[in-house]
Amino acid sequence: MKTPGFVYLFSAPEPMNLFSHPPSLTSSRRLFTVLLLAFLIHNAEEAYTICYFPTVNPLINIQILNCEQFLVAVSVISTVVIVLYMIAARSMVTPNRYLFISTGLAAALLLNAIVPHLLVALLTWQFTPGIFSTVLLIIPLSILMLSRNREHYKSRREQIRHAILFTIPAYLFFVLVTRLSMLYF
Repeated sequence: MKTPGFVYLFSAPEPMNLFSHPPSLTSSRRLFTVLLLAFLIHNAEEAYTICYFPTVNPLINIQILNCEQFLVAVSVISTVVIVLYMIAARSMVTPNRYLFISTGLAAALLLNAIVPHLLVALLTWQFTPGIFSTVLLIIPLSILMLSRNREHYKSRREQIRHAILFTIPAYLFFVLVTRLSMLYF
């Protein structure tokens, strides 16, 4: 004899599966997809504002990329991030690789949002390229991604280690790509 459906409302829940309940890696993966789209929107906003409304950075004495140089650099960086996203998305069998890439990218984007974008805007009280997407998309989504991934790490120390081990090479790659685009374009 079958039990009525409403009885299941009060029965013990099934054991949680890492890939099926809301704080799972699956929902983290969806959030990672949204973060990737926010990153691409951010790069498009930066490209538009740099090409049509060039700004001079009064705080640091470095040469700012021109439109063509920036477009080359942002295209290379965006392509690399998309490739990393695809590697992470295919790494659901090995969650450590996914966690490393998604945590590292979220941390790198958060650092990039705070240090050049938000800091320069607050110190100069002037518009900076990419500030709207930084404040509205990148900062909240990066924090949410880091928070969501925190649940899947054994310790906070391991998550911080992943963030640092990803962010340092990412920053060096950014510097290399921007310098090469300045030399060749």
